[in-house]
Amino acid sequence: MSDALKGSSSEQLQRLRATADAELPELIERAERRRRAMEEQSISGQLRRAIADDGFRYQALAAAAGITAQEISDFMTGDIALPSTAVDRLAAEMHQKLIAAE
Repeated sequence: MSDALKGSSSEQLQRLRATADAELPELIERAERRRRAMEEQSISGQLRRAIADDGFRYQALAAAAGITAQEISDFMTGDIALPSTAVDRLAAEMHQKLIAAE
């Protein structure tokens, strides 16, 4: 490999590492929000656990529920609430019966 290609690869690797380092705190915080949202003793918490436990793909669920995969992702972290019609369609798609907490 020529020195020019080695230098280019090294610089690209450094840029990728810097990008990953910059994004890591946000990813850690998002994972923590997701964990907390899944622990909620609510219908939304039940739905989040069902989505996570069953390994459903966000894209497929979004299409079935008439929402975007980004909306499911944001719902999973508790950043947004979903309309009740979307919750109903998601539960039906996953064959889940959601029960309100007492």
